Amino acid sequence: MAIDSRNDFVYSPLDLFVVTAFAAGTTLAIASTAAQAASIRNVAKRVGVTLSAPAAGQVAPVGVILRDSATSPAQTGGATVKKCYSISLGLAAVSAGLCCVNIDEDNLHIPGTAATAMTLEFIGTTGGSTTPVAASISSATLIGYAFPKQPTAVALNANS
Repeated sequence: MAIDSRNDFVYSPLDLFVVTAFAAGTTLAIASTAAQAASIRNVAKRVGVTLSAPAAGQVAPVGVILRDSATSPAQTGGATVKKCYSISLGLAAVSAGLCCVNIDEDNLHIPGTAATAMTLEFIGTTGGSTTPVAASISSATLIGYAFPKQPTAVALNANS
């Protein structure tokens, strides 16, 4: 068992969900977990994103957000942004090869809204960042847990 004293969340490693997505080219990686039952919320414990691009390809920054909402482009609106990142490979001075940037942040414990999906995704130009270049590869991983934990049905034996 682990306890996050900031919010009194109690969870077991067996309760964790892990959602990973990969994308190539100008397609954006989106990792999303489904909405929980009423009064149950998703809590992001860890996020990880990676962007790889060829040299002299991805110089402009690319945005990544963690938000309350189902899988769909972030720029459609209506979602609460919980955390945001900007990735820049800074490849203007690199002449050859492949460059990779990785963000891996743990011990977050960011609660979402009850009965709402949670999504970690790269965002495109209308979100204020640049879409990845054609030869890029992106990945997004969202790790978290549901709180409070959904009750488990227990069979009662009348003879005990």
